Amino acid sequence: MKRHSQIYLMADEPPAGGTPEPTPTPEPTPTPEPEAKFTQADVDRIIETRLKRERKDTETRIEEERKKAAMSESERLAAEKAEAVKLATDATEKANQRIIRAEAKVIAAEAGVKREQMSYLLKLADLSSVTIGDDGEPDAKEIQAAINAVLKDFPLLTNGKPPQADAGAGGGWSGGAFDMNALIRGR
Repeated sequence: MKRHSQIYLMADEPPAGGTPEPTPTPEPTPTPEPEAKFTQADVDRIIETRLKRERKDTETRIEEERKKAAMSESERLAAEKAEAVKLATDATEKANQRIIRAEAKVIAAEAGVKREQMSYLLKLADLSSVTIGDDGEPDAKEIQAAINAVLKDFPLLTNGKPPQADAGAGGGWSGGAFDMNALIRGR
């Protein structure tokens, strides 16, 4: 038993020879970067610029309200009507562009454009001159001409089929064998 107790005692004592083990030095902690400090003049300047901006916005809103209040009933209704007409025109234009793009996709698919290349073709095609008729249908011949112009320059957008010369009256399906499943799968 005595022997075991000596082992424990020796483990607690420093090694003989007079040189104690060096203690590891801790890594120096990086000094934090000094925080940006503002003087009172800097803070005052920042607050003043924000207040000026807010005052200007408030004055603009107040002036608009004064103009509306100063208008007669008929002037105010005319201004509201003009705004409503503008919103309706914008919405109609957006809807027409969607119709034109949808018809262009159909015509491009019939021309053999690869499905993964469709977005590139539509970006390259100049569809700005395409008009919507009184019947609400886009001019298929204008769309076909725009698509053919792109396919003439970039034939690799198609599956190897030459582009059709005429889109037909409606610009849609022109008869013959049509396989929707093959169209969906991009074949």
